Amino acid sequence: MVLLRREMFPVFIQNPALLVVYRIAFVAMVFVGATVSLDVVWTFSDVMNGLMRSRT
Repeated sequence: MVLLRREMFPVFIQNPALLVVYRIAFVAMVFVGATVSLDVVWTFSDVMNGLMRSRT
């Protein structure tokens, strides 16, 4: 099986049901990112980066 870059994290998921949920969420985020305006994508990115920064 060829592992794509997005497939590297699921290697650590042992439950097959959670792996399916992860794959569905990944595809949904790709679809949303491709269809919404660029301003929304950048705002979401800034919020996620801000949340990661606040944890350290």
